[in-house]
Amino acid sequence: MEDKTPRYSIAIDLGTTTIGLSLVEVEAKEVVAREFVENPQRRWGADILSRLSAIEREPSLLKAMQQATVEVCQNAIKGLLKKAGVEEGLLAEIHCAGNPVMEHIFLGISPLSIARVPYKPAFRKAKRAGVAECGFDLPHHVVVYTFPLVSGFVGGDAVASFFALPDVDGVILIDIGTNSEIILSFGNDIYATSAPAGSVFEGGDISCGMAPVEGAIERVEITEEGVKVETIGGRRPAGLTGSAFAETVAGLISNGIIDSSGRIKEPDEIYTNLASRVKSIGGKKAFVLYRDAKGELSVIQDDVRLFQLAKASIRAGTEILLKRAGLEKTAINKVYVTGSFGVRLSKEVLTKTGIVGKEFFGKIEFFRDGALRGVERSLLEEDGAYRVEALAESIKYVPLSGTRAFEKEFTREINF
Repeated sequence: MEDKTPRYSIAIDLGTTTIGLSLVEVEAKEVVAREFVENPQRRWGADILSRLSAIEREPSLLKAMQQATVEVCQNAIKGLLKKAGVEEGLLAEIHCAGNPVMEHIFLGISPLSIARVPYKPAFRKAKRAGVAECGFDLPHHVVVYTFPLVSGFVGGDAVASFFALPDVDGVILIDIGTNSEIILSFGNDIYATSAPAGSVFEGGDISCGMAPVEGAIERVEITEEGVKVETIGGRRPAGLTGSAFAETVAGLISNGIIDSSGRIKEPDEIYTNLASRVKSIGGKKAFVLYRDAKGELSVIQDDVRLFQLAKASIRAGTEILLKRAGLEKTAINKVYVTGSFGVRLSKEVLTKTGIVGKEFFGKIEFFRDGALRGVERSLLEEDGAYRVEALAESIKYVPLSGTRAFEKEFTREINF
């Protein structure tokens, strides 16, 4: 007699900032519930590079990061099961995907080889392990499956996002972050690369940047009459999130505060009320976003330069993939933008700042929770894991670092 007992699994997107989890009923092919929690690794650094540095300085932190991550995931899993009224014994497996560093930490494997020449991960193929091996306190029969990697810079999260796309012919997928993964697919060919962007898009590096927590400015609107900002939690502005910084740059371009080279203009070159917001800080031009009796927040010239470097890297990476595939831009039907940073922006901001070329404006589609949706799909489809592994093997990785072609495209894309 056929066993009709429901079988459940967990999908995890190991995001650098946020971890997404889903409870999936496998036979019913249904996502029962989702939960999003903050990645506890933030205490060791807001971005991947700072966490790598922390592990390099103190190797024992690898175990601490793994334990903190597993504990947060386990609490979320137990919460999802309890909310759905599902016994832990009905849980069959856990599928998870993340960037290469996140997957290494999750499995307790040192990620330091990724930070050193030749930047190779300790593993590339999908891994299966028992829950106890990963540190979970869950029924021993549960298996943990970790998505395969493409390279040291293109991870399981990129594979998962691409796997979740509704269509994959003539498309570009861009996951914007510290290392922005770009995947181009046309016909039977799939190419991928990673464009180093620094932590600008996470709010790092910039002078007044901060993580998306209470008090952080999350929305910026600049008009000729002035500047409006919105903060998380409605608190007094304490800093600027990466997405709000991108909106700021777009507003500065639109209102003629910075020229095509990225230079903040002198006040006498600006013919609106915004001229009063331009000042010098430490001998460098700055634009004041917010001021009150307690102080002010400004974007300085160096911040704009860092943004230019980041967006030029992404644009150059996109151009390199198009050339590698032998395609004109007109051959691209859609540009999917995913990642916690990218989906917070508008098409106008993406194209005004040059993160995405203006010629793709009408083809941009935002793909929210792409990695989590891809992990869910791997559980919902009978041969999901097999298809994921076949996909990862079929992706051709195109390195950018140190190549003359990248340097040429990068220089070309620096200006706005």
